[in-house]
Parts: sequence; C-alpha cells; structure tokens
Amino acid sequence: MHIDNGDRIDYFNSGGMFKISAFKNGEPVFIKADKSIITNFKLTNNLPDLNLYNLDSINNNWKEIGKVTNSVGNLFGFGLVCGYHEILNDSICYYDKCNALLYIESKGIEYAKSKLFLYEMDNLIDPENFKIIQEDINQNNNLISEKINRINEINKKQALNKITYKVIKNKKFDKNNTFSIVELNSNNIVDNYFINTKWKSNFLTTNNKVFAKNWKTCYIEEENNIYTIKLKDSTEQIIISNVIIDTKKRISKRKKQAYVSNLLSILNSNSQNFLINETKKINNEIEIKNLDKKNKTLSLYELGTSDTISNKKIKNQVNCFYEYNSHIMPSLELNMTKTEWLRYFDSNKETMLNRYLNLKTNSDYIYCDSIFKASQVAFAKQKAVEDKITNSIENVSSIIQPLQIKTLGIYNIDQIALLENPIVINAQFKLKNGTSISPERLYLLD
Repeated sequence: MHIDNGDRIDYFNSGGMFKISAFKNGEPVFIKADKSIITNFKLTNNLPDLNLYNLDSINNNWKEIGKVTNSVGNLFGFGLVCGYHEILNDSICYYDKCNALLYIESKGIEYAKSKLFLYEMDNLIDPENFKIIQEDINQNNNLISEKINRINEINKKQALNKITYKVIKNKKFDKNNTFSIVELNSNNIVDNYFINTKWKSNFLTTNNKVFAKNWKTCYIEEENNIYTIKLKDSTEQIIISNVIIDTKKRISKRKKQAYVSNLLSILNSNSQNFLINETKKINNEIEIKNLDKKNKTLSLYELGTSDTISNKKIKNQVNCFYEYNSHIMPSLELNMTKTEWLRYFDSNKETMLNRYLNLKTNSDYIYCDSIFKASQVAFAKQKAVEDKITNSIENVSSIIQPLQIKTLGIYNIDQIALLENPIVINAQFKLKNGTSISPERLYLLD
C-alpha cells in the first residue's frame, strides 16, 4: 500500500478500494476501448486530496489516474480532472471521452464568447501579450465608467419627471364599480385631464390595495373595446382585466374613439418613457457586472516566467481544451499544429460558438448523456438504501462518489500520507503456543 515516486516512497491513507472483473461462460471479458462504466463507490471517509489509482499488474505498482477530492475534501465529478497539478508540478488531463465532451462544451462557449484570445492565453509570459491584457482591463474600466454615467443621467431624468398614478374610487363605486385614474406630479398635484374619465371593472372590490398607494407606471392596453390596466411600482405589479370605459353618452362613436385613443396616448406615454429608461438602467447594470467579471478574470493573469502558478494554470487549461477538442475536430483542424488551431479558433469565434452550442446533437454526446442520467438514477436508488442503513446503524459513511473507469482491475482511492516523526516499533510475534514467527510482511492499520 505505497506508491513509488522515484526519489521517495509515499504511503497511502485509504479512502476505499475495490476490484472489478467480468466473465462470460467462465472466460474473462473486458470493456471496449471507446467505452467506459460508472460505479457508485462508497468512500470510507471524506478525506482531502484523495486520488484515484489503478494497479499496474505488470509492474506491480499503483498508477494515479485521477482526482477524487480537492485540498478541502470537495468531491470532483467522476474522479477525473483536467488542469495544473501543484504537487506533481505538471499538467494533468485525465478526462475520458464523455467528461471531455462536457468540458469542451462549457469551456468552448466561454472562450468563444470571451474577448480574450486562446493564443494570447497560451503565451501569457510574453510581455506584449500581458500588455494587451492590461489594455483590455483599462478599456473595460472606461466602459464601466461610461455606463455608470449613463445610469446617473437616467436617474436625473426620472427624478425631474417624477409622475405617479393614483386609482380613485368614484362616489358610487360600491354600486357600479367605477373609478378614475389620475396623474400626480412630484408635488402630488393632480392633472385634471383624466379625472372625468371613468373606468369600470367588476373585479375590483372596496378593500383592494390598488387604491392604497401611488403607482410608478400605469399602462393600459385595449382590444375590442375591452381594456387591461397594468399598475406597477418598485415592489409589485397589479393587473386589472376586463375593464370598460364609461364616457358621456353624448359623445358620438367616432368622437369617442378619437377621445379614447388620445387619452391612452397621453396616459401611456409617461409610463412608456419610464419603463424604457428602467430597461436601459437594467441593461447598463448587467453590462457593468459582466465587465467587472471579465476584469476579475483578466486580473488573474500574471506577467512572469513559466514558473508562476497562475500562468501554469491558464496555459494548462488551454492545453487541455486543445487536446480534448480532438474528439470533435474535422479533418482540416486535426492536421493543424496547436498554435495554428488556437489562432484558427481566435479568428472564427462565431463559428466555434455555434459548434459548442450545438454539441448536444453529437452522437457521442447523446450516448454520454444517457450514461450520466443512468448513473444519477442508480445513485438515487443506492442513496435511498444508504439512508435506510444510516437510520438503523450509527456512524455509517454515506459519501457516495461516482467513478468512471475505462478498464477492469483493482482500484484504490487514497490520500498520500507523509509520515512525520514516525515511531519505530521493535515487535516480536508468537503463536498462542509460544512459538516465535517471522512475518514476511507487516501492516499497521491506523
């Protein structure tokens, strides 16, 4: 239970171990080269820095093939990772085909939408490229300032033209459910233009909160002489449906249509302007958040040698992304060098974005998706069994980790345990009858 790391031997602190094999008619069978299976394995404990190992039966040594938990014990997807490995000081790309497709789908959409270029990200130790990154940050900061100024200008406009709306019950409201809508300016002075127009709705009652407050917007829609009134403020929206307008009988039908049309135009115009400005504010706020998010990503890039951790992580991400794209590259791209492909990606971002957005139609992706869904069903069933056991037995571990494996054999989930100040035990072993024995191998279980 150890691993030979060349200059030293590291010992394992076990998170669990299993052997999986398959037979048909007594003869061993194996997993196809392009297939994989998923096992839902129960860990003995939620240890940090757990690795997944497979026994190399020829050399009788353990081979690390993936990560199960990170440095704080959080589980990875299927025991497989892609990225910079700080302990090994190397790029680790352990995804199988299914995990690779999921990885390049999410990363591909992110990279295709990003202002950054993959070629630049792969060469961040170059001062010129770092200079471009700094320029991007400065440009984004300028855009953020512009959008903040636009929001401030909109707020000033809204404050100067602060019109609100009040729904007022008419004197005979209880009898015929009629009401008026009035506009109030910033000093709460009523615009009498609307006061004589009466609306009627059987859906309003005397205790309806529609009368209790001033509304920021009032928008009225008409269809076949039936009206829908939409009242809105910063916290809620109320919709009054099936409303009819009650005008004086002496107004002719032709004049009534013109009167109502003019009334709605005036009444809706302020609300329309308010809503348009509010939408502009929201869009600017969203863009500010997106620009700020981009700057946080850009600020992670460090100018320095290839030894800087940040640069290694970035370069290895790009490297993994490039390697796994070989699963879906057309023949033209397969013949490109890495540098050529990165530049090709940077020059065809719209095409690339469509590729990753449509990846779900890929036959391999559909197959992998079915595997993951089947695994989720199996996981749910096993979790239900675990819950029953946990209710009857104390301290039973229920940390289930799905593992995706491509070959049969012996697997080990272990944490490398570096022994500090080990204690030497001079032990003698005897049988019950007192006969001394010399074991060939001794295990001490902590």
